[in-house]
Amino acid sequence: MSSWRSHIPDKLTTHEVYGLGLNREEMSDNPQLDYWVTKDINKDANFPYEDNKFDAAMVIASIQYMTDPISVFNEVNRVLKNNGKFHVVYSNRMFPTKATKIWKVFDNIERASLIGSYFGDSGSWSVPKAVDLSPPGDVVSDPLFVVSAQKV
Repeated sequence: MSSWRSHIPDKLTTHEVYGLGLNREEMSDNPQLDYWVTKDINKDANFPYEDNKFDAAMVIASIQYMTDPISVFNEVNRVLKNNGKFHVVYSNRMFPTKATKIWKVFDNIERASLIGSYFGDSGSWSVPKAVDLSPPGDVVSDPLFVVSAQKV
């Protein structure tokens, strides 16, 4: 699930990176994508990929807009290889007119629990782990969190 940037660290070696997103123009401008497909997963959560294709998957800064996250998490589980990891990265930033109501009323800790419930209600996942990736100290920045699990 991608946009104009994938936020994959430059030092991370990748073989092939696939993007799935809403905006053709933004995805074509993403230098980290080898392949991309435009699709609105809120209208149709079925992914255009075969079973057990990917080693890992991630959602960055868009979980708050998913209207049927359980179906999306089921699809991610389907397209991941055994032991593949799924990382859901989020902040407190959002477009309030587009975010789901539950996302808007929850705080960052409750959001981690909510994402954990998506793992629990879909596919076959390891126990999800939540990590605070926010910069330490007095750095002025948006908070950053990840909730991850592994396909089992």
